[in-house]
Amino acid sequence: MQLRRFKRATEALWLAAEPRSVRQRLRELEDAVAGLAKLSSNRGGEFLQLDFITLHDCGPDEGADCNVLFTTSDWSEGEPRPVVLDLGCLHLSLVALSALLADAQRWLNLPLAELTATPFVCEHELAFTPHFSLLVRFGSRADTISGANPVLTASFSVGSLSGELHLVTDQSCLASFLADLRAAIPALRSRGADA
Repeated sequence: MQLRRFKRATEALWLAAEPRSVRQRLRELEDAVAGLAKLSSNRGGEFLQLDFITLHDCGPDEGADCNVLFTTSDWSEGEPRPVVLDLGCLHLSLVALSALLADAQRWLNLPLAELTATPFVCEHELAFTPHFSLLVRFGSRADTISGANPVLTASFSVGSLSGELHLVTDQSCLASFLADLRAAIPALRSRGADA
């Protein structure tokens, strides 16, 4: 189901090409992606998406080549205007992704009364190389109204491009993201073993 949504989202990128090229490019994208993990905002229109492509070994840490896509909204004119930022392929640490998964699952496993009273706070640097950075932080922000919902702040640096995006998510969106990660990482390892 995630792959179908990915295909629909990417179709718009290829509309200018001739139809046969569109179908061919979508097949290439489908074949390239081993798994997807998507963290949606509690409003639904904003998200962080990780498209896992290949596994690689970088010494003591396993890594993944991963397309990183953010979709957010610009409200500067009073109405939301979608903004898409595709960071392209980054090398992400599977150890760091697994640690993020463990921290988030630990928080989600809290009893309901404790869950609503305990903010989700964690920070993980996901990128592998000194030239690229993808720092994800969960915690409150002074400029964001979130109630008891977790706030993701993603700080990135890709070459000379750097910035920060944030979104308010909720427990169900976070649980869905974790399920995506739990499925994507073994699929990526399985694909790596087959290569």
